[in-house]
Amino acid sequence: MKRDNVDYYVVGLFVLGIMGLLLVGLYQITGRVGRTDSYYARYANVAGLLDGTPVTFSGYPVGYVGGIEPVTEGSRLSYRVELRIKHGWPIPADSIAHIQATGLLSDMLVDIHPGQSPRHLAPGAELKTAEAVDLMAMVGTVADQLTSLSERGIQPLLADMDRYVDRIGSQVDQHIGAILARLDSLSRRLDQSAAALQAILSPANQARMARILRAADTTAGNAARLSAGLLVTGNRLDRLVGNLHGLLGDNREDLRRSVRALRHVMETLSGSVDSVVYNMRGTAHNMNEFSRELREDPALLLMGTRTEVDAHAGN
Repeated sequence: MKRDNVDYYVVGLFVLGIMGLLLVGLYQITGRVGRTDSYYARYANVAGLLDGTPVTFSGYPVGYVGGIEPVTEGSRLSYRVELRIKHGWPIPADSIAHIQATGLLSDMLVDIHPGQSPRHLAPGAELKTAEAVDLMAMVGTVADQLTSLSERGIQPLLADMDRYVDRIGSQVDQHIGAILARLDSLSRRLDQSAAALQAILSPANQARMARILRAADTTAGNAARLSAGLLVTGNRLDRLVGNLHGLLGDNREDLRRSVRALRHVMETLSGSVDSVVYNMRGTAHNMNEFSRELREDPALLLMGTRTEVDAHAGN
């Protein structure tokens, strides 16, 4: 009997320990963080928020939702959410409290996006808010739009495509004979073109083309060398022209004097040429007479005059 009491006592202690651990775990999960300060946020839609919903600061757990109170202002209904934040946690005045989910199937939470203001909110202040994005509503809207697109756009398009395919099929059936005949003619032409191309690309023609290409390469090389030679010649001519220009520039006065002297000589010669020509004509006439007399009497070279007998004989 004593043994049974001891077992019950141990089991009870074990159950109490497990319950204590469970309570501590629940306390941590629900965001109970000890001493807290209350802040407030106002939303038009609090779907997914409950008492105890975690509150994070840039993803770091800092508190939980302490309560949700509906507030009516005229005809507008909103919800005032109490955020229990760790005592002394600094929250910039321009921070924004978002309702969001960490995943597609995860629970909602309130995440405070910190601002840049150096001024911090005092406990009891109201944070700026941003409405939550309802993913399921967005998915439903997208589904409705896809359905509308399918009914108004895709299905009529498919119907039109079916009609076009039927029309094209009927036209193909009507003209299949002509199309096949044209394909046959095109095939024969392609065969002829292939035979002609094969003849053009025969080994003999390939060898000729290779020789032509080698000759073209040689010609190109010669043209390149000729171009280089012409370039060198052009450079030399440029230097020669430069030298002539310099020479003419340096001796311009001497050249002018030479031209004037040459002009004077030509004028003098032009004035004396008539008398020179006249004397040359007389000299030629005398030479002709002298040569005639020598032919008639060669003794004139020795005696200087004709003999009397010869003179009478000549008479």
